[in-house]
Amino acid sequence: MTSTFTIKNLSFLGSGSGSSQVSDSDSGSDSDLKNFIDFIDFIDFIKIEIRNETLLLIKFKKPVITLGNSVLNGGFNESKTLFNLSIPKTTDPERDFPEGSTFLFIKNICENESIDISDATGLITAASVKNSAISYIKYGGGNKGSGNNDYGSFSVTCIATAGVDVNGGRAGDPASYYENSGKFVQFGTINIFLIIEATLTEYAMVKSIITATEAKTTVLQELLAPSKYSDGLATGSGTDGIIVASFKEKSGKTKLTDAGHHSKLGEMISKTVREALRYALFSETGLSPEKQKNIWARLSRFNVLPEFVYDDATQSLLTELEYDGSFTAFIESAVHLKDQVSWGLLKESDAIKNILPYGCSGCFKIPREYYSIITFDDDFSKNMIEFLRKVHSVKI
Repeated sequence: MTSTFTIKNLSFLGSGSGSSQVSDSDSGSDSDLKNFIDFIDFIDFIKIEIRNETLLLIKFKKPVITLGNSVLNGGFNESKTLFNLSIPKTTDPERDFPEGSTFLFIKNICENESIDISDATGLITAASVKNSAISYIKYGGGNKGSGNNDYGSFSVTCIATAGVDVNGGRAGDPASYYENSGKFVQFGTINIFLIIEATLTEYAMVKSIITATEAKTTVLQELLAPSKYSDGLATGSGTDGIIVASFKEKSGKTKLTDAGHHSKLGEMISKTVREALRYALFSETGLSPEKQKNIWARLSRFNVLPEFVYDDATQSLLTELEYDGSFTAFIESAVHLKDQVSWGLLKESDAIKNILPYGCSGCFKIPREYYSIITFDDDFSKNMIEFLRKVHSVKI
């Protein structure tokens, strides 16, 4: 038996304390509110609240084992409170944090909110915690396996905030800063809180972070989220954070030793992370499959932007085609071939042979010779802009 809950965002939570505190100016959907209330009623081990519209608290009845990259009690630790703190995107740690210290800033916030820092750990985000999304899956017992043994029951809850429109990056992109005595920006854009209602070995907790990170990357790849620092697709942001929580050895929870792809736990981690992250990205920035159905979403990572193409506001063949499915598919084909050439999987000559003779099959008004402008070398961006300018020159 499997139970699931999805809360697309927490905008209905007010600034008061208590997991069921609901704002009078509720901007969340009725279904999200109902799902949240049902979810809180269904589980008995955590309490969730938002304070001052900037601080998301996840409170446990008893201490749990945590593993994360927080500057407060990061690494392996025991915690009763997890938190996600929203700060303005314009925050400058050197200017706005006491002594330029992220740790001191978090410490002061916890003290002001009466949070015991000895058993708390958390993350900072530039996203709004009211745009948090929750995905929950419970796997029930009673399923007979080999040897007629019952599998234990356990659950996975993922709570995420996300946004890659400003800080999206790809592993291997050029560095943005050098660390100097621990001073650098540490607030995250994609923050994931993974609560596993089971007892995990330490190596299983580490593996759960690997699985969650891979799940995060699949969402960004499927949404074609661009890196802001190279022409690659984003694999995350440069300041992502994650905290995994699991129950202590004597909690009576099911003991699990693997969180990889082949395990049921790994499957549930991946599903909850993917679902929560998709909703969090949409709530924070509007990133969705629908938003990506145009040529500019495909070309922005190559710095091919409308302002470099349109020299006037007149209607043209390009303004007619920029959201056209056939033309977007053609542009995506060109982009994918460029990636394949960059990765060494195709020769440029072979890429040219397979796209230029055909062009966009549904775009009959584009003169055939225009397609020869496109190349798949270092001049891809410059030549793509020239190609689009030519298309723009065709009046309708």
